[in-house]
Amino acid sequence: MEIFGIRQRTGNQAVSGLSALIILIGLTMLCSCAHIGSPSDSRTDNDDTERLSTQGMITLALASYREAVEYGDSLMAIASENPSDTKAAIYGRIIIGQACIFIPERATECYPALSEAEQLAIQAGDNEALVSVYNGLGLYTLNRGMDPAGALFYLFKGLDIAKKYGFSNLHALLLTNIAVSYYLRNDPVGLHYA
Repeated sequence: MEIFGIRQRTGNQAVSGLSALIILIGLTMLCSCAHIGSPSDSRTDNDDTERLSTQGMITLALASYREAVEYGDSLMAIASENPSDTKAAIYGRIIIGQACIFIPERATECYPALSEAEQLAIQAGDNEALVSVYNGLGLYTLNRGMDPAGALFYLFKGLDIAKKYGFSNLHALLLTNIAVSYYLRNDPVGLHYA
């Protein structure tokens, strides 16, 4: 069974309505009331990078993965045209890496995109992007590797950075994903993070 991109792997158990609600709340906390335009709208200046990265992340949170990839691809095109636009390069990879987790025919793109985003975010000192990368690596490990323990490694890494820099929305999202990871391990410790 798969709910919001999280696969339950223990027998016939279904993710409870409460768990689904917790996931939905975490995703909702990422979203703002921003207008979501077309990814192919103009893509030539810094305003476009900001708009496309914000809209791509919102679209990703809304589980519109194929549309999110379009935003990621547009950001990568900006980064290709303007190599000094590190935000476009970082967020293009984050969005593509996270969206492709849930697009089977593009699943092989996940880890390389997220790993490259991690290196770029570290080099640029972009801690907020780094938190998103670790959340993505956690989701990748959880969904593609079916490894809740491995996912917790990345999620806690992101949580430490989110706490340190006060990224409250990402903090809440990571706590939700940590709770889900523990749930998939059948470990009640995760209730402390919900």
